[in-house]
Amino acid sequence: MGELTPSRKQVLNAIRELAATLGHRPSRRAFVARSGLSESHVWRYFDSWNDAVRAAGFKPHVVNVKLDDNELLQSWGELVRLRRRIPSYRTYMREGSRYSPDAYARRWGWSGVPDAFRRFAQGKPEWADVLALLPAESFNAPRASGRGPSPERAGTSAFERALQTEAHEAAGYYATFYRIERTLRQVVSDRLRQVYGRGWWHRVPYEVQAKVRGRMLKEQDAGVSPRSQRNIDFTTFRELAEVIDANGSYFQTSFTGLKALKRTMAVLSALRNPITHYCPLPDDEATRLGIAVSDWNRIVRSGTHGRTSR
Repeated sequence: MGELTPSRKQVLNAIRELAATLGHRPSRRAFVARSGLSESHVWRYFDSWNDAVRAAGFKPHVVNVKLDDNELLQSWGELVRLRRRIPSYRTYMREGSRYSPDAYARRWGWSGVPDAFRRFAQGKPEWADVLALLPAESFNAPRASGRGPSPERAGTSAFERALQTEAHEAAGYYATFYRIERTLRQVVSDRLRQVYGRGWWHRVPYEVQAKVRGRMLKEQDAGVSPRSQRNIDFTTFRELAEVIDANGSYFQTSFTGLKALKRTMAVLSALRNPITHYCPLPDDEATRLGIAVSDWNRIVRSGTHGRTSR
């Protein structure tokens, strides 16, 4: 079973206790790292981190002040060091320091931050490890000749850097769905084999069997290597839900609640589409995915199969 969700009072007490430990108002990042609670626990009761801080009796961080460029770049470099890669705008918004990513975008443009950091860290050995993680200097950086790049090349470079960042983030989402679908297929096949024996596939709804046969024949006609010898590996996420629904009484020991499983699978299925069709996941949907994965980990019986991380 999953852990109990903390109450609003417990969230506020956690903020106060951490403030007493640190000697000052905690940042959102420090709270997540040290309180044992997650951002989703805060968002359950408050619209923003500042709202939670204010409710705990502290003065929120004042945003309309002149920020020092070096402080901004140092904060960005620390996150690069922690994650071992350049963060996207959305990732920095979720995991960065108390500074808004808009502060960087207004100064250098988000894609120009690596070049700004390179200039800031030049000749500083304490940042050598972070500099090694940055890509080659972009076309937008100043050149020794003093000549800038053509608009076409500069635009292409910025686009390619943005694609690289998005691809890294999408790879993490893809891995999440890969683990969930593989786990679900294994749970379904293992349980139905226990109940029906070797001929368990014939107890799968006929419509699902027909669609699987069609996919197998299509791959065979295309002359590509078959993805698998198992019928279950040709099912879609929605079809797995249909198989479970048709044999629901046999999965009571596999999941903590079939209704909860059905709701969570519906959310995951909706979020899966933009990822598999190569579109960036909006910030609010990324948060929704994190919550759905947490729900999934609670629903899958402990010890049945491995848990999934986001």
